[in-house]
Amino acid sequence: MARAAREKNMFGVYYISQRADEGYTIFRNDADRDQFVVALQDAINQYPSELLAYCLVDPTVYHLIVRFHGGDISQFMASLSIRFARATDRSGLFRDRFHSELLDTEDDIHAVLDRLEEKGKKSKEWNSFCQLDRLRGRTSALRVSLDRPSSFEISNRSCIASVKGLKIWLETSLEQEGLSMDDILEDRALRNEWVYKSRRMSCLTLKELGGVFGGISESMVSKIIKQGVHRA
Repeated sequence: MARAAREKNMFGVYYISQRADEGYTIFRNDADRDQFVVALQDAINQYPSELLAYCLVDPTVYHLIVRFHGGDISQFMASLSIRFARATDRSGLFRDRFHSELLDTEDDIHAVLDRLEEKGKKSKEWNSFCQLDRLRGRTSALRVSLDRPSSFEISNRSCIASVKGLKIWLETSLEQEGLSMDDILEDRALRNEWVYKSRRMSCLTLKELGGVFGGISESMVSKIIKQGVHRA
């Protein structure tokens, strides 16, 4: 019997999960999870989309919530699977089709978050839903960093959720340091330092952050953040 065609919405929000084929383990260790995050970033860069949340706790299955901005979910998933298999030098990990569910309402999203919060209770390090809840509450925003949640200090402070809000924070903070935006844009090391600080203070996308700092690319912002994490 032929498989039913997937319901596709190239501008929809999807819950996606995929299990390893029988006898296989997707995440043998955290190094595999790191490779998966890199493959995920590459797929997002290739196909217009935005990662809203993820759970990589279980070694045999992963969960994602992705908002597509004109990207094709099947092509996105094919790219992710191929990149990850190559990075970990394995084949045959995923024999069955991935599961996808179109989330039409906020209630749909909350239902998925409720299920995955339970799955992530044994390990919060690779479950971004837990981070979302601690940072700003689940209803405020569904936008997370692709860096590991443990890379950033989690506090009870509010997350700056708008470009305007970040610019106000930057202006105030720079003034206290005797600096201006022109100063940090002219000094690459200083600029990178404030990009990293801004990432920790905000929940903006990499593209939005790049725009605040003179239009630097998303890949450059990601590189700056990773360098900052390693220095921290």
